[in-house]
Amino acid sequence: MLNCKDRDTTLQYARRAGELRFENTSVSIFPDFSPELQRQRGSFVQVKRKLRERNIVYSMAYPARLRVIDGDQSIFFSTPAEADEWLARNRRSPRR
Repeated sequence: MLNCKDRDTTLQYARRAGELRFENTSVSIFPDFSPELQRQRGSFVQVKRKLRERNIVYSMAYPARLRVIDGDQSIFFSTPAEADEWLARNRRSPRR
């Protein structure tokens, strides 16, 4: 989209709407990230897999920070190595 106001409105609507479908096909809408930012966000893939295995709630914050929910607090990591270190100290076992 050429107009950032239109982009922001569309992204807001998509978040509020939940699942979007067109002709019985699921449609996802994402902001357009630069190749460098995509690489940075992609570097968290392995640690996010480990978090899912342990049933730990997480999300990605802009631009490329991993947010982990631990009890009633949010912990932010700027690198996968930081998150891996935290995960090594956090002894939650993988879900079975």
